[in-house]
Formats: sequence, structure tokens, C-alpha cells
Amino acid sequence: MAMARTAVGPRMRVVRVLYERHAMWGKCCIRADCRFLLVAALLSSPVYAAEWSVEKNIQFGIVHNNSKDLSEPGTQQTTTVGQVKPTLSLTGRGNKTDVLLLTELDFLKSDFADEQTVVPRLYGTIESTLVDRTLFVDSNLSLDKVVVSSDSAISDSLRLDEESSITASFNVNPRLELELADAADLRVRYGFNAYNASSEALKDSQSNRIDVNVDSKVSRTGYQVGTTATLENTEFSEGDPLRQRSVSLNTSKQWGLNWRLNAAVGREWNEIPDQSNVDMSSLPTMTEQSNTWDLGIRWNSGPRTSLMAGYGGGAFGGRPSLEIVHRSRRSTYSLTWSRGLSRFNVTSPDIAVAVSAEDSPAEQSTEFPGSTAPGPELAVEDTAITVSEQVRAAYLLRGRVSSLSIESIYTLRDFRFQSEKNSASSLLFRSALERRVSSNTTVRIFYEHARDTAESNLREHRIGLTLRLSIR
Repeated sequence: MAMARTAVGPRMRVVRVLYERHAMWGKCCIRADCRFLLVAALLSSPVYAAEWSVEKNIQFGIVHNNSKDLSEPGTQQTTTVGQVKPTLSLTGRGNKTDVLLLTELDFLKSDFADEQTVVPRLYGTIESTLVDRTLFVDSNLSLDKVVVSSDSAISDSLRLDEESSITASFNVNPRLELELADAADLRVRYGFNAYNASSEALKDSQSNRIDVNVDSKVSRTGYQVGTTATLENTEFSEGDPLRQRSVSLNTSKQWGLNWRLNAAVGREWNEIPDQSNVDMSSLPTMTEQSNTWDLGIRWNSGPRTSLMAGYGGGAFGGRPSLEIVHRSRRSTYSLTWSRGLSRFNVTSPDIAVAVSAEDSPAEQSTEFPGSTAPGPELAVEDTAITVSEQVRAAYLLRGRVSSLSIESIYTLRDFRFQSEKNSASSLLFRSALERRVSSNTTVRIFYEHARDTAESNLREHRIGLTLRLSIR
């Protein structure tokens, strides 16, 4: 992909010009716009002047989708969607600040009822060091259009026949790191998240979180002790807030450079709004509290292979965790397994992973990060607070001009706070083959398969072909 590099100094007004194209998105986006532009203005002083690079491309695609509800005979539906998607990305790198801005317009037309739409998207992130080795801050803003309610794990803007919503999410996370008398390290992190949606079916939310960690220096024998405290409060546009608190005492033992054993005991308190009825404001808040424990091990054989495995317990049952990553010269394998409390409309971690993790097997295409974010976290009717368990396996093979990615995601969601549902599971498999056929032309073919049991026994297949042209 061709890149034009231009040293434009602190002229961050480019950010505002690009964003004004999305002013039509409504009041839910204006709030996030103000916060993001404020951060951008603070970081646009001459002290943070950066070298900027611009990438422009346009993508043409066609996607064929076939879905069938096995619980209702005769419900098979086939659609074909045409796509034209211009994309602009702006990257700035300086001594203390990195800035990334992605914007695109997705023109879609479906043969189903001759429907068509335009989906504007924006994603921006800023990572800055305010005081060397002491004070840091990162923030991001995402604007997108998501499906409000869908039974499929493939839930994105290509579903022109389903109800959708314009959403805006803003995060800012300052972090303080201090050394205490050469004996311990103190880390304090504050996180603010705001989520707004244009559809009344999705509830707006704001959350504040504080994490405090105090860890001793590693002794000569490899031992380390510390304590961790977390306080988080999330308020919704309707109903009671979600409050979570926890405190734990941690210890670890290091063997050489490769092995580390971790253990922790503590207690957690969770106040969860009852979601068994649409009118959440008239229902009581459920309190879940319990002693907690965790035991895990970490192994690194070098920069290429790492293993983290553990198990713990708390108010919502067992908490398994597993992460295996192996990198070779041209390929990357990964396997992750996790379980814990989750909610839909706070943030989409897949967007951040797609941008920042260059070695992530799950997101190696140059598409806009939000375009391929997996469900079912983007497909619920309301602010669903669930206990979710997810297993994800991925493989990436990279060559000089071609790349192959394969990913499988299994998700089990326990709706224990809603009387209408007990649990739902989904399986999403996707693969993609991408090849650069010239200096400015890339061809990509992909296949996706989804199985979901949220409301029905749905099976879905999707195959697509895209052609991406870089604009010099």
C-alpha cells in the first residue's frame, strides 16, 4: 500500500475536518466528538509535533449470504450485497504521542427488497506520555452502525434488512506509575467510558473505573507480593447502576527467566440491576459477593512462544483462563479461553485489538477494524449483563505477497439475570485469503460460517470477494 509522508507539525485540525463529515450522525455522536477533540487539541501543541502519514484506498466487493432457521422450516433466505468503500487513514508518530485516525464511507446495496444504505465510520486513538516514566494517557473514539437485534453471530452492517443503530463510544485512561523508596511500585489507572446509541433499544451508559496496584520489588529469591483494588461504577440511561468492587492480596514466585507462578486471594462485591423485566427501574438490584482466589502459571520460551494458564473462583463460579501464542518467521498460532462477567454496550475490544496488535491472527486484513468484529456481543436487544465464556483459536500465515487467516470463536452466554433466557451459545468460523497482485491492488476472498442458539437454531454461510485499490 502506497504511503505519502508529510511533516505537517501540529495541524490537528485535520481531525476535525474528517469528523465533520459525520455530523449527520446525531446528538449521540456529538458528545463523544467534543471529548475526543478536546484531547486532540491538548496533544496538538508544538511539543507533540509528529510526522504524519496518510493512506487512501477504495474497496469494491460483493458478498453472498445464505441463512436458515432450522427451527422453522421454509425460512431460508439468500441475499447478495454489493459494496463500495473509500477509506482514509491518518497516522502521526512523535517522541511522546502516537495518533491514529481511520474514517470510511461504506456504500451498500442489497438485492433483498432492493435495499441500500450508506454507513459512515470513524475510529481514532491517541497514546501519549505526559511525564516520562510517570504519567501516561490513552484515549479512543469509535463511531459505527451496528445491528440492534440478530440471532446470528455474524452481526454487522451488511444486514440491511434488520434494525440498526448508530453508536458512539469514547474512552480515556490516564495512568500513573511511581517507585516507592526503591522497595515497591505503585500503579494507579483511571478509566472513563461513555457509550451512546441512536436507537432506544440500546441503552446509553457511562462508566468510571479505578485500579490501584502496589507490588514489591522482586527479591533475590524470586518472590514478590502485592495488593490490588478495583472500583467500577456503570450508570445506564434506564434503571439502576452496575457497581463492582474487589480487593486481593497477590504473591508470585519467579524461576529463572521463563517460569512464573502467581496466586491471589481476595473478595469481590457486585451490585447488578435485575434485567428480568423491560422496566428495569421498578426492579431491585441483586447483590453477588464472594471470596475469590486465583492460581496461575506463566511460561516464556523466548520472544516466540508464551503460555499463560490459570483457574480461579468467585461470585459467578469458576474462572478459567488460558492464552497460548506461538510465532514463527511467517506464521502465528493463538488459543485463548476466558470466563467472566460481561456486558454489551460499554466498549468493543475487538476494535482496539484490530488496530494495535500487529501480530493478532484474528485481525490481519487492512479493513476498517469494526467491519469484522465478531458477535454475538453486537447482537442483543438491550443492555445484557451476562456471564460469558469464550474460546478463540486463530492461525495466520504471511508471505511476501499473500496471507491466510483462519479463526474460530465459541461463545457461551449465561443470562442468569434475565428470566426470559437461560443461556445461549454461538460458533463463528471465518477464513480469508489475501493476495497483493500489484503495487496498489489487493484481492481478498473470505468465508464465514455461524451457528447460533440465542433465539433459534440458525445456520448461516457467507462468502465474499473484495478488490482494494490504493490511491497514491
